[in-house]
Amino acid sequence: MPTSDMLSVADVYDAASAIGKDFELIIDRYGVDAVAGLMPKVISVLEELEDLATRHETESKELVDLQRVVDRLETEKVSRQGDRSRFERELEQIEELWRNETQELMDVVSRLQEDNRRLQQELQTAKEGGESTTVQQQQQQTLQQQQAGGSLLKKQSSKETAELQVLVKLKATVEAQRDQIRSLQRELAQRQADVEALQSQSDRLARMNAEIRRRHCVSKRQAQHLLESKADLEVRLQAKEQLLREMKDCVVGPEAGAGAEANLMTSMTEEQLIEKLNSEGKMIIDRSDPNRPRFTITELREVLMERNELKTKLIEVEEELSVYRQAGDDDAPVQGPINKEPDEKLYPDKSTDIGIKQFFRRKFSLVGNGQRLRRGGNGGGQSGKIV
Repeated sequence: MPTSDMLSVADVYDAASAIGKDFELIIDRYGVDAVAGLMPKVISVLEELEDLATRHETESKELVDLQRVVDRLETEKVSRQGDRSRFERELEQIEELWRNETQELMDVVSRLQEDNRRLQQELQTAKEGGESTTVQQQQQQTLQQQQAGGSLLKKQSSKETAELQVLVKLKATVEAQRDQIRSLQRELAQRQADVEALQSQSDRLARMNAEIRRRHCVSKRQAQHLLESKADLEVRLQAKEQLLREMKDCVVGPEAGAGAEANLMTSMTEEQLIEKLNSEGKMIIDRSDPNRPRFTITELREVLMERNELKTKLIEVEEELSVYRQAGDDDAPVQGPINKEPDEKLYPDKSTDIGIKQFFRRKFSLVGNGQRLRRGGNGGGQSGKIV
């Protein structure tokens, strides 16, 4: 049989079925009295096992649901981290491209400025020297080169303007992506807080489950001890009552014979009357009489007082046992999502004959509010009182 940590409701009912079959065999062989005192205890233990198995299945389902939520949040966290790293890499690539293009444009501007200075110096030299037509041709060529350079500069300027516009757009895109990354970071932090809260709730449920099991074990041991004490007190009380009945019989016996002796007084002779008067106040006992008195009034009073004390202790033990049973029946406060409605409430027309007691009622008839036991399967006539 599996351990209590892995016990399910189906396992409990299988065990109850096997125990019921064993009870049937014992009743068929030895009679109902052999199991009359044992059956209520077995039913109580099986009910506790059923309650524990039900709680264990419910808590296991809650833990599985919480673990599933934690795994989903962890997966989302990893996905968010991957998106964030990808955005950062793309941002670095865009910034690197922008720096390279800016550097190229700065190099072009520097080269054009250098060509402009050189051309200005050549033009100044040509004006001061009054050179020949060759110089003028060179100047014309230089002017043409300047015009070509100006057109090139204009083209470069228009290209630079377009590139600047592209850079502005890229910068706006980068800012938007940064804002998106910040919002994702905030969302990721919130999800991490949710994961930590769920983890703490799962740990708290596990600790609560362990505490409930510990309390149940303690209550079970105390209840077992109380049951043993109750059985011992009942045995002692029965013994005292039997002893009390014997003492009453012994005390009542001599008193019943007093009336008969008064009738014999008139028929006695003188010698017999003298012998009777001499023996008055003395108890004459026939040792062969099995009903002769064996106890004094003081001893009888002590036995009565001890019986009353035992009855008082028995009542106290029964009250304490009922308190522990009620404490064991109390359910723990509900944590997490609301469970599904029971079948008895969803389907009122469906039979609700379930539970360990109902299971045993199908095999045995409990008559008189649990005070008598009768076989219900084969219609046997054996019966006996439940202790």
